[in-house]
Amino acid sequence: MNLDCIAEVLIEANLATALGTDIFEHHIPETCSQGILLKMPMDGIPVNHYIPGFFKGRFQAILRSKDHAYGDANSLLINKALTFYQRVFTDSTSGATLMRVLQCFPSTLPIVYPRSAGNEYEWACNFVIHYIMSS
Repeated sequence: MNLDCIAEVLIEANLATALGTDIFEHHIPETCSQGILLKMPMDGIPVNHYIPGFFKGRFQAILRSKDHAYGDANSLLINKALTFYQRVFTDSTSGATLMRVLQCFPSTLPIVYPRSAGNEYEWACNFVIHYIMSS
């Protein structure tokens, strides 16, 4: 899965500004008190040998904030922004298709977790995604 494409959706929705600033992939710095982490599942994305390039997977968008009201509201906005169907993501320079998403939607409502270091909270937004990647 191309998490850059997912980050692009959240940036377009004004929920983040730039990759590496307030939206991150795979790891969020401990010093970041407000941001979004995009994360693949620990057990990976299943491969279907009968349909090459087609994947049914899951991913998480984890929102970190000290402000509970902000987190509650923005986690729901993340769920809304990442609910879409039939979207093609292309490379801005070459025009090549990076990923074609057939459907992306939340599998649960956001789950809030207290984070003891720094009195921050994290909202886990869990998603199901069906997509095609060119080889």
